[in-house]
Amino acid sequence: MSSGFIISDISLCIIPYNEITHRKVIRRQKFRQSYQTPFSEYHHLEIGDTVVHYHSGIGRYIGCEKHSNHLGIETEFLVIEYSQNSKLYVPLSQAHLISRYIGSGEESPSLSELGTSKWQKTKNTAQAQILGYASDLLHMQAQRELEGGFEYPIDSDELQIFEMDFPYIETQDQLKAINEIKEDMQSKKAMDRLICGDVGYGKTEVAMRAAFKAVYDGKKQVAVLVPTTVLAMQHFDTFKERMSSFPINIEVVSRFNTNKQNKQILSDTEKGKVDILIGT
Repeated sequence: MSSGFIISDISLCIIPYNEITHRKVIRRQKFRQSYQTPFSEYHHLEIGDTVVHYHSGIGRYIGCEKHSNHLGIETEFLVIEYSQNSKLYVPLSQAHLISRYIGSGEESPSLSELGTSKWQKTKNTAQAQILGYASDLLHMQAQRELEGGFEYPIDSDELQIFEMDFPYIETQDQLKAINEIKEDMQSKKAMDRLICGDVGYGKTEVAMRAAFKAVYDGKKQVAVLVPTTVLAMQHFDTFKERMSSFPINIEVVSRFNTNKQNKQILSDTEKGKVDILIGT
């Protein structure tokens, strides 16, 4: 238990051992790595890599050559091959204009043509689409702010007991995520939060506490969506075991059930008989 609390209805005060002894709990520390966008990626390129030149478009890196520049000084150039065997010689001072091509699918993209306006038109189209998408996101966010969301009450005694039943000591990141989720749920704003974490760092416990609060404090139904059937069954077992001391009806819809069972579960959910529904 990370902190004490008071249940006023039965005049009960719970004080954790570490608050009395002032002993600090040693928590697992995570290695955090900062990421920065490199100034240039040319030194990571291999011959044959598909690259993008900001001004000239999609080409193929074919190596590095030495030539005299406009001042007659010998310098190194990155050589990019384009359509119709055209070549572009890029001095290392402009290497920041080149980046590795990142696209969806395994097929290689068509090489751009030098000396035409096709690449500029492609960039203009992409920029217009990005601006349109950004505008849609801003409009959607503005609507969410205006409409607001359901305001949950403060934590119930049942939720505090549920949290006390957690058999492990929460990590600092877990506590931070849980507290921020509660703040979201108890505010008047529509909730929109994404929790990211590596395997084994306790995301499921964070999700279960949010689900418990929604069911017990908000009298709402909860849908838990997962990517695979196996994970759905694992979560079903975890939720059932974790919430076994409380009258919460949890069901799972999966291919392991018969069609009749799945239809009955969905019917019960529509009637409000299912509190938490798990599925893919």
